[in-house]
Parts: sequence; C-alpha cells; structure tokens
Amino acid sequence: MNSQTLVSIIIPVYNVAPYIEACIKSIQVQTYSNLEIIIINDGSTDGSGEICEEIAKSDDRIQVVKQENSGVVMARRKGVEFSSGKYILFVDGDDWIEPETVEFVLTNIGLAEMLSFGVYKEVLSNSSVERYDEFPEGLYLGELQIAEILKNMIYDFSQNLLQRLTPWGWNKLFLSDLVKEVYQEIDPEITLAEDTVFIYKCLLRCKSIVISHHCFYHYRYRKESAIHAVNREVLISINKVYLSLYAEFREHSMGDN
Repeated sequence: MNSQTLVSIIIPVYNVAPYIEACIKSIQVQTYSNLEIIIINDGSTDGSGEICEEIAKSDDRIQVVKQENSGVVMARRKGVEFSSGKYILFVDGDDWIEPETVEFVLTNIGLAEMLSFGVYKEVLSNSSVERYDEFPEGLYLGELQIAEILKNMIYDFSQNLLQRLTPWGWNKLFLSDLVKEVYQEIDPEITLAEDTVFIYKCLLRCKSIVISHHCFYHYRYRKESAIHAVNREVLISINKVYLSLYAEFREHSMGDN
C-alpha cells in the first residue's frame, strides 16, 4: 500500500440529518488519511447540507457540492465527476464504516479493479446481521476465474443461491477509471436497483476482482429510506433496469451462457 495513493470517498446526501454527522466522522477517523471526501447535497431540506458544511470548515479534505434534488444516480455521478483519486469508495449518508476500512481495502486490492467486502446490516439498535459475497475469498484473475463469478453472480442454479455477489455499490473499492466509464452510461431515471445496474456493468468489464469476507460497512436499515419507499411504477422501473443491462450482457463473451 502506497501512502501517497489518493482515495475518493463519495457521499450522496438527501435528508439524513440525524445520521450524517456519524457517517462523516467515521470517514474522518480512518486509519488511512490520504482521502478526499466529496459530499453531494442532493437538494436536502432538513438541514443535512448545513451539517455537512459546518463539519467541512474544520477538515480541508471535505468538499460539499450542492445540486437540486436529482436522485442518487445523479448525485453519485456528480461526485465521480469531482473526484481525482485513483480509487473510489461510496458511502451512503445514513451509514458508516469501520476505522480501518480504507487501509484494509487498499492493502488488499493489489492490481485488481475492484474489491468487494462484507456488510453489517443494522436491523435494530442493538442487532446486526453480517452479509458478504457467496464466493470464496481471494483474487479472481483472468477470463476463466472471472467467468465463475459472472455466470453465478445473479443466480446459482447448482446451489439455489440468489445474488451470490452482493449487488451494492457501497461495499466495494473501485478503480476510478472503471467507475468514471460506467457512470456515464447509467440512466439517471432508474430509481430501482440502480446499484445492481452499476455493479453488473462494472463486473462485465473487470479482468480482476478481489473478494473479502471481512465486514467493514454498516448499512442502516430504515423503512423510510428511498430503497424501501413504495414505488407505484415498479414495473416500469424493472423494465428500465432490464433494458439498461440487456445489450451489455448480450454483447459480452459469455452472452449466450
């Protein structure tokens, strides 16, 4: 691990005032300090933006960018555009990460384009459930090893397992060039499973991936969060996800598998 390697941490923020300070603090106290922390205030109306700006006054690594409410895809895209690090890590504004997260992923990613690690799903105030990828830990390199992930990442018929690879953007370290390429192609009108679209597009382009079962990310399960909100146009949303991925899956060398 090179201590000169800059890591960009992107935080989309929309009305998470009760949680955003803890989120930012968990990043500020990372054992690896060469970070740029890019906060995208996506039109918050509950004071979240003001909290971020106040914290930023005492930490020159933090940049707060305002935009009209445009959704998480556009918020993350804006953060990606402002980023200058070699690697990118996403953290949602109502979640938090362990202090050694960045140090661990930088130490273990090597020359891979992506590292996926485990998550604590915070269900209740004193209860959490671990979730990590259902693949053995280690480096997956080359067409044959990557193929094992690709053909089983959505559903593994042999083991009857759904989503063996966690379809989230926030428990992974990415090579910045990969993220910048993929995010330009994601339809900002996708409001359901936008992380899934992003992750699968990344995976189809990766030539090397590291899987770790170590849990560092704390995902705060909230019924009122956007991912759990009632979507009255769910079939339209699902169709957008399908269309967004169909062509790329078909054009891939494993498109017929």
